[in-house]
This record gives sequence, C-alpha cells and structure tokens, in this order.
Amino acid sequence: EVEPALSQAEFAAENFLNLIGVPSSKWKDIVIKIEITAEDYEMPEALTGELEDTLVDVQPAVFMAKKALEIAEMNKLIAENSALPSLSLFGSYGTGGKDSELSSAFDKMKDMTDNNFTVGLNLLFFLPNRGGSGGNTMKESEVLKAKKDYEFLKDRMKINIRSAYRKMKTAEQDYSLKKEAMELQAKRLKAEERDFSQGRISTQQLLMAQTDHHIAQFKEISSYYELVKATAEWNKITGHYDGYYNAVS
Repeated sequence: EVEPALSQAEFAAENFLNLIGVPSSKWKDIVIKIEITAEDYEMPEALTGELEDTLVDVQPAVFMAKKALEIAEMNKLIAENSALPSLSLFGSYGTGGKDSELSSAFDKMKDMTDNNFTVGLNLLFFLPNRGGSGGNTMKESEVLKAKKDYEFLKDRMKINIRSAYRKMKTAEQDYSLKKEAMELQAKRLKAEERDFSQGRISTQQLLMAQTDHHIAQFKEISSYYELVKATAEWNKITGHYDGYYNAVS
C-alpha cells in the first residue's frame, strides 16, 4: 500500500516541478508540502424526518420542480375558468352631432332628456366542444406529470441526503480511529528507534516498525481525504458550501 502511494506522489511532484520550470537536477532538493483542510460543517446528532423534509425542500432541483408544478396547476385553473359562463355589464353614450352641446350632454342624460345611450348585460357561455375538452385534458396531464416529477425528485433527494449523512458519520468515525492508530504507531516508532540506538532490537524490527508507521500514516491521510469529500458533499446539501452555489447561480 505504501510503495505505490509514494511512487504516485513522487510522479505528481516531478510533473508539477517540470510544469513550473524547475530543472530536473534540482527536483531531489525540493520538498513539496501539501496541506488540505476539511470545510467547517454542522452535523446533527440525528437525521430526523423534519430535518430531512427541510433539506429536501431547499435543494435546487426540488425547488424548480415544485415551481413547475405550481405553474402547471395555475395553467389548469386558468383553462377551467375560461370555460365558465361570464356575465358583464356594458354601456355606451353617443356624442355625435353634439359639438357645441357636449359639455351639457351628460346633464341631459341624467335628466333623461337625451336617451342616446345604451346599457346592457352580456352573458358569455361556451358550448362544450372537442377542442376545449382536449385542452383541459392536456392541462390535467401536465399537472399529473409535474406532480410525478416533483415526488420523484423528492424521494431521490431523500436517498441522497441519507447517503450523505451516513458517509459523513462514517468518515468522521473512521478518521478518528485512523488518527488515533497513527499516533500510537508514531509513539511505537519513536520507542523502537530509541531501542535500536541502544542495541536492544534488530534492524529488521526497526524496519517493521517503520513500515507499520508508514501504513498507518497512509491510512490516516486516506481517511482524512474521505472526510474532506464527505464534508463537501454534506455542505452542498445543507447549503453551507458557498463555492457550489456560486458556481451554479
């Protein structure tokens, strides 16, 4: 496990130094130190149903599906209302030939001395037809499809949230264990090096301690890398990963 990892690290370092123009004769003299830090995160003790529903509702894909459903329902309501009977009041007043008397025309109308006006009710009723029924059916189908898409996305996001939560919890625990194991191996190596300098142990025993230390170190780094990935995924879901939302906005 250690040798392939060290070989890959050396290969990556040489590529990097070559890209920035460092002569190959100086590669061995340069030590590249890489530090990564997991993002800050808030991990609840338990993923309750209420928290799960809240996280589902704030996911961009679910939010857009919900808006699409609302629009489909509104279009269906408009189509249904347009087929209902409507009653409107209308009126008109003729002013032709009243150029000089226009200022007093309204007074005459009020006094009923001039009956050049029209008032009435307008009843509009659409007879059932195949085109209108087909339009309503299409709107109903759009609502059903939008509702199905919305529910599907909600269920899928619940699965993603539960998976991300489990990964985060597992990564936390695994990193804690690997870090503790690394610290124990570091103490052991230090003791073995002291014993070797005093002639108490053989070279083989020292090499075994060094190998165990390298393996523990590799496992700690790998577990920390998994923690970084799990943190980024969880923060995307909870909305604490600003870089993600800036990228998609």
